[in-house]
Amino acid sequence: MNWDAIGAIGEIIGAAAVVMSLLYLAIQMRQSNRLVERASVKELLADRAEYNRFVSADAELNSLYWRGMNSPDQLSEPEWLRYLNIYAPMARHLEAVYLDISNGFLSESRCTTELISMKRWLSQPGPQKYFTELGDGFDPAFMELVVRIGKKQD
Repeated sequence: MNWDAIGAIGEIIGAAAVVMSLLYLAIQMRQSNRLVERASVKELLADRAEYNRFVSADAELNSLYWRGMNSPDQLSEPEWLRYLNIYAPMARHLEAVYLDISNGFLSESRCTTELISMKRWLSQPGPQKYFTELGDGFDPAFMELVVRIGKKQD
């Protein structure tokens, strides 16, 4: 065997090593992406559960919350201002979920599930009024979604 043949064999072995390294990296990236998505989903579900516990912990707060969700125009001015503070964490949570979806941090099936959930939250009269008054402080693309959902309810 001459030096040219040995060099060719070395190049083939080197190329195979590069291919195997690339495959390994692809597998690692895929697993890493799954872990990121899992952590993101776990966090958003924990945030939502904490919010639900907060709203349901007190009967008066819970009553105000649901009256604000369904009939915001029937709240007194102080009640409406309190509702705004009650709903604010959920508004920011929904915006964060929308941004996770937009940035590709969630799987397609999770995106579908979250969009259905968001439509339920955002289609209520209270959130629509909330975003009409305070929407300029939110991501513009998220606000386009809020407006589209609101128009479907009209």
